[in-house]
Amino acid sequence: MKIRAPKKKAAWTYEREIERLIEKLPLDLLADKIREKLATKGRSLPLARRRAIAKGILRDGVRQVEITLAPGETGHDGIELADEDFRDILDRLDKFSSEQLPKLTEDLISATSPAVLSTLNRRWPRELKKDHKAMEGFRDRLYLRWGRGLDGLRMLAKIAREVGQTNSRNRLILDGTNVKLHDAFFKLHARACQVTEEIICLLSSGFADGAMARWRTLHEIATVSLVLSKGGEQLAERYLAHEIVETKKGADLYQTYSERLGQDPFTPAELDAIEREYVLALDRYGTNFRSQNGWASEYVKKGNPNFADLEIAAGVDHLRPYYKLASHNVHANPKGVLFKLGFFGDANTLLAGPSNAGLADPGHSTAISLNQISATILHFFPSFDNIIAVKVMSLLADTIGKEFLKAHKQLEQDELDRRAQTVPSRRGKRGRHKDRRKKARSKQSG
Repeated sequence: MKIRAPKKKAAWTYEREIERLIEKLPLDLLADKIREKLATKGRSLPLARRRAIAKGILRDGVRQVEITLAPGETGHDGIELADEDFRDILDRLDKFSSEQLPKLTEDLISATSPAVLSTLNRRWPRELKKDHKAMEGFRDRLYLRWGRGLDGLRMLAKIAREVGQTNSRNRLILDGTNVKLHDAFFKLHARACQVTEEIICLLSSGFADGAMARWRTLHEIATVSLVLSKGGEQLAERYLAHEIVETKKGADLYQTYSERLGQDPFTPAELDAIEREYVLALDRYGTNFRSQNGWASEYVKKGNPNFADLEIAAGVDHLRPYYKLASHNVHANPKGVLFKLGFFGDANTLLAGPSNAGLADPGHSTAISLNQISATILHFFPSFDNIIAVKVMSLLADTIGKEFLKAHKQLEQDELDRRAQTVPSRRGKRGRHKDRRKKARSKQSG
């Protein structure tokens, strides 16, 4: 059967077409069986008459049918359906369900999808314009509530970026000391500034859970930076050298799945080069170096340190509960599905887009972590200007936290007011009905 996409037909009607086809299939198969029976007697009837006869058979449950001849003909004719005829019909139904229906559905989908996509493409510019307008209005309303905190966070990010750029140029005055530590720290600081901008972008668009997930990365960057500032040049050397461990793991994983990915595998020479550098690193830094945070194994005195060990070493393990909260939005665990910062109260709806709630935790946490990593600059260059800059950032981070908290509390109050306005109106209506019933009963008794 050749399937053609109907013109000007809504996409959601195609499933109904399949359902209608399945519903009338027994009738059509019975009508076809009647055609075969009549053909043995040299007779034939139009499809409409055969369907009418089939309907009568299915309705009345008869097996012997007398067929009235057309006007002008004499006599009568009849057919009888035996058990094997009905078994044949059932076999045809089973064959259709197992063989023809999947192919029919596939053909229908293949024929319909391009037409639906073409319709969507024609309509999309108009819909996109509506989406842009709606999102602009949402962002404006979000800014009215959270603007002070967001503006403070933007200011903090700009100060941090400028301080990082200014001090990263001072490599020459290090006089050959702490070169690797300087290199590692300022690369981490630059990445922290970039992640902060990503968080601001997410917060400004109402994606609190996504912002919290990105803060998780920012917290990791700050933690590593603090550990390196305490561990010194040798630890920074191990940290930078640990890149080969990640390269080796990535190369092995890629090589395993390159064929399924449809990509060219590494050449033997490329793998050999990675392997040689990897072996040299293990020879130099020890077998514990191969673990995920193996660069810090000697510093934290643990063979296979995890990130919690790094947090303790950095002195930021008190932020562990927030890190755990942020992790829910990174992984596909049930908590990440059931709990959302963007939900307010016991919401029963599913959050599938932006929200005006939940910006306080990721906003304030971002300010704290960016301030932590930027303050580490004083480890390298404790100049008067840097001390002032770090102090300003600290004061600003506190202000940002207060502004986000203020907006959050106002949102809570607005929600309570909204619910209070909704509930009394319903109670009042019930109360008015109750008063009317009392008045009616009093008149009857009087």
